[in-house]
Amino acid sequence: MQAKTNRIRTLPLTVGIVGVVLTSCVFRNSAPVASQGQKKDVRTITWQEQNMRFSVPEGWEFVPSSGFESEEFRLKGPQDAHLSVFVVDDRGRTIDVDSALRKYQDNLKTQQSVKFDEVRFLDLDAARGVLSVSTETDGDKRSLDLMWQGYRQQSAKLQFVSIHLWGPIVGPADRKNEFLNILNSLKLTKD
Repeated sequence: MQAKTNRIRTLPLTVGIVGVVLTSCVFRNSAPVASQGQKKDVRTITWQEQNMRFSVPEGWEFVPSSGFESEEFRLKGPQDAHLSVFVVDDRGRTIDVDSALRKYQDNLKTQQSVKFDEVRFLDLDAARGVLSVSTETDGDKRSLDLMWQGYRQQSAKLQFVSIHLWGPIVGPADRKNEFLNILNSLKLTKD
């Protein structure tokens, strides 16, 4: 798990870490939903301290963060998939969100260290951000790396939010669709 956290890319305009202690994670079973002709249980997960809520398919479980409890929320999914959410407070700085995101998107498109399958703007609930998707290959093993980074207003403060989904591509399952469904289910409680 630790090896995956070094893949996190952050915008250069953020400062400081939100002093939030993760004291609870609430799971609620939702009604089964149809997925490719099969029924799957979907659970709603709430990170109460950050007023975030999203839905995950059966098999995703909360993982306590060792050493990062005040800034990170983690889940582990089937076939060694991982989800991490980081929140960083702007500490009173004024940030031109659209300009920062355009610059970040341009940097992703022109950098040479990772070949991205997709880089685009994606708004999630009330947050503006940039989605990047890449496929990693190591011999005959392939994995999907999906990253969304953006900004939201929370308690009259601007916060940088980074959501990272990673997992091996195994069999005929559509890992990208699974990850995008999780990401698109994100709800940010408005003040």
